[in-house]
Amino acid sequence: MTMVDLQKHSYRLAQMLKELSLCVFAGLDCEEHYFMIAGDWLELASGIETLQLITARFDDSLMYCGNARDYEDKRSLLLSEVATRLSIFNFIWGGLESVVKVINPDPIPNCIKKRRNSIDDTIYYLKNNYDPNPRLQAYDDGLCKLHMLMSQVDQYRKWLPAFGLQPFLSSSGLGLHIIRLIRNDFAHGSASLPMPDDWGPGEMKETITSQEKQYLDIIDTSSRLLLLTQQMLLMVYLKDKNAHSELLKYEGGFEFTANAATVVAVLHKVAYPEDRYQLPLFEVDLVYTNR
Repeated sequence: MTMVDLQKHSYRLAQMLKELSLCVFAGLDCEEHYFMIAGDWLELASGIETLQLITARFDDSLMYCGNARDYEDKRSLLLSEVATRLSIFNFIWGGLESVVKVINPDPIPNCIKKRRNSIDDTIYYLKNNYDPNPRLQAYDDGLCKLHMLMSQVDQYRKWLPAFGLQPFLSSSGLGLHIIRLIRNDFAHGSASLPMPDDWGPGEMKETITSQEKQYLDIIDTSSRLLLLTQQMLLMVYLKDKNAHSELLKYEGGFEFTANAATVVAVLHKVAYPEDRYQLPLFEVDLVYTNR
C-alpha cells in the first residue's frame, strides 16, 4: 500500500481535526477546542523543512585539523537530520495529547493497572473500543517495521520485550505503548544521539549511511504510527456522530460524500483517481449533521 509523505499525512489529519472542531461539535458542551489545538500542532509538524545544526560552531581549534573538521561536518549533517525529525515527532505527539483530551478515556481499573496515566487510559480505550475491528494495514506494517528497526539499533533493543501484550494492552495500542517509551528517553535526556558512521572529504561527509538512517527511521516510523493511532481513535469517536464529508478531487468538480469516520481511515493513502473504487482524495469540505 502506498502512503503519502509523512508531513503531508500530518497536514491532512490537521485539516480534518480543525474541521471537526468547527463543524461537528459547534455549540456543544465539550472539549472540542482541543481538536483545533491538535490541528495546530500537526500543522507545525507538516510545515518543518529542515533544522540546521553546526555542532562545533564555537570550536576555533577545528581550523588546525582537517580530519576533525570533516568529522564535525558529518556530525552536523547527521544531527541536523535528527533534530528535524525529532521536532516533527514532538509536534505530532502534541497533537495526540490534544486528541486524547477530547476523547477523555475512562481510567483503567486498579485491578488491571494500578499506576496509570492518560496514555495508559488511551491504550486501554483502544483495546475496549477499537478492537476487534481490523487495524489499519499501514499501522500493522509500521509496527513490524518499528520492531525490526529497534532490533538493529543498540540502545533500543532494551525495549523489545515491551512488544508483548498485557491485560490493559492490545495490538491496537501497542504502537503508542512502545513509542511513549522511546519518547520518554528523549524527553528526559536519556537517549544517546547517533555518531557518524563514516566521514571524510567530498561526498562521504555529505550523505547519510544506511546504518545512520536506521536511527532516523525509528523516529519517522514512530511519527507515522502516532498519526495512524490518532486516526484509529477518531474512527471510534466518530462512529456514532453521524458526520459526513464531501471530498472534492476529480476534475470537473465531481463530489463524493462519505462518512467522516471512513474518510479518517484513508487520510494516509495516496489517491488513485483512475480507480473508481478509491475515495477521491484529497480536498475536504466536511458537512455534518448531529443526531
